[in-house]
Amino acid sequence: MQNSKKIFIAIVTILLAGAVLGSVIYFFNQAKKQSTSQKTQTELQADLAIARKNLAIETKRLAELRNNSYFHKISEEEYLKTKKLVEQTDIFFKDANSDQPKILLQTKNKIIETEINNKRAQINKFMKIWADNNAHSLETDKKLIAEIKTYLLVIQSYINQLQDIVSDLSINNSALSASQINSYGALIQNSSRELANIISTINQTEIIINNNGQASTTDSGSGEIEDQIVIITDIEDEIDNLEDEIDNTQATSTATTTATTTDAIATTTATSTDEDNNTDDEDTDNDNNNYYDSMIIYEPNPTPFQDNGVDIYNTNTPVPLQDW
Repeated sequence: MQNSKKIFIAIVTILLAGAVLGSVIYFFNQAKKQSTSQKTQTELQADLAIARKNLAIETKRLAELRNNSYFHKISEEEYLKTKKLVEQTDIFFKDANSDQPKILLQTKNKIIETEINNKRAQINKFMKIWADNNAHSLETDKKLIAEIKTYLLVIQSYINQLQDIVSDLSINNSALSASQINSYGALIQNSSRELANIISTINQTEIIINNNGQASTTDSGSGEIEDQIVIITDIEDEIDNLEDEIDNTQATSTATTTATTTDAIATTTATSTDEDNNTDDEDTDNDNNNYYDSMIIYEPNPTPFQDNGVDIYNTNTPVPLQDW
């Protein structure tokens, strides 16, 4: 019986030692993996820093090319002319430069009023985009000049509609004097002529750009600018990919840490439970053994004042006489 106890205790000890050793190896491997992940993330961060530095360099290079380009000079000049032309019509609107301008002149109907208000709001947005593109755009000269032509068509429609509205004004249907009406008409006519000149210049510029020509040997050609835009676009794609990879690495690292912690808790709980169960089993076995070892019953003896004790769990071995 004592040998069985020793063997059982030895087995439990070996199992516990194996569980502890397995846990140590597992944690070591997880720590090693996490260290490798952190190293990879550090390398990715370094690559990202280099890519961003290259982007700044190449963007500056594009700005230099644009500043020296024929198209950029024309775009800047015609933008300023167009801006002045539009601002001259501010007197016809309340909140002219807002998102919701309102025509102050009398119109034939509500539809015309709504149309002219919407056109002015649209033009306000176009002029902001045009200014931003002159400063820093990754679009090609061909695409930019096509956009400018679209803006000018809307402005031309706007000027023509204003001209119709002013032509319909009279002393009777407005609170304006004849001289005021005439001055408004002259302003619109001048704006229309100025706009025609701007459109003509832009059309000529488009022909030069589409033929990939250069105004002079000192100007940067559209082709060179397009090549630079490709370089910048590739770098931006590289930055996006690196940022995604870094995010994925961080997510993987977090998931691994969470899984490691969960496994550690589960392993510790399982080991503790097995240990408790083994201890309870061992205690129960000991109690049972003690019970069986000491289970003595007394059978009646012919002598009325004494019993002959017999241990029935030990092959009926006699035990000393007991007093009644």
